[in-house]
Amino acid sequence: MTRFSEITAATVLLLVLITSATFAADVDAQPVDQITISSLDLYNYSMWLYSQKDYQRAVGELKRCVFFSRDTGLQERAVFMIGSSYQGSQAWSRAIQGYKDYLAAYPEGAFRENARFRLAQCAFGAQDYTQTRKYLDEQLEEFPTGKYADDATFVMALSYLLGRDWKRAGRVWRTFPLQHPDSPLLEGASIMAAGCDKLRLMPRKSAGKALLMSGIIPGTGQIYAGNHGDGWMSLLLNAAIIGFTVNRFDKGDDTAGVVLALIGASFYTGNLYGAANAVRNKNQAKEAALVRSTLGKSKPTIEALLGHSRELMLPPG
Repeated sequence: MTRFSEITAATVLLLVLITSATFAADVDAQPVDQITISSLDLYNYSMWLYSQKDYQRAVGELKRCVFFSRDTGLQERAVFMIGSSYQGSQAWSRAIQGYKDYLAAYPEGAFRENARFRLAQCAFGAQDYTQTRKYLDEQLEEFPTGKYADDATFVMALSYLLGRDWKRAGRVWRTFPLQHPDSPLLEGASIMAAGCDKLRLMPRKSAGKALLMSGIIPGTGQIYAGNHGDGWMSLLLNAAIIGFTVNRFDKGDDTAGVVLALIGASFYTGNLYGAANAVRNKNQAKEAALVRSTLGKSKPTIEALLGHSRELMLPPG
């Protein structure tokens, strides 16, 4: 019985070894691309995720692609698209870092000019117009007649416009036809230049005048600004406090008179601030309305230039 068990066990072990060897031979005989995922597969999958606007997952797959495609042309594309995916998800600071990583890794890269322009797009999306101009200056210095030179000039003017520097914005757009005579953005530049001229010449009320008027007669500065209700309320309130203060002093109640005088001084100061602020708000509201109108006329052009940037953030109004 013992001998039979030993023979049976040996037979089973032999069958297992034969089966394992046969399975291993079959696997080794299969082409490698049937049992592994190539870096190109990873890249194509990440691009599909990108096309579906699943940017966060695209970033993860692109990072894997970078790791598995070292020393190949595919790696450069993947590094660039990491920045683009972050830009698509409006993660501006990460996108900027992604493009900077690309520029550092590929100083002569095929997408260098594009990456420089996208840096400016991301800074614009983050409403950092000073940084936008810095990146655009760097791009135009390196690629003065490059593929994105006219785009960069147009966005430069936009950054001045939204930074409330109408004069510089208008100057850039007026000289645009001389710098880029064959650009498809010529019509848009002409529209924007005209809008900047209107903004620069638009009649504005004076905050200083409102301040002076309310300093002489409280409330008149707000009335000058167009806030008639606030103006009349300020006039009546200050007049009432002055009247009560004088009355208390006339009756010898100096303590109450001093308290009322301090309260009156506070209301008087608020009246001055309110007058100047009302004028500034009215002016800004008129400017914002004109900016929106001007941008609306070139909306398709601007949206194309800004790529993934969110809607333009304008002054309230």
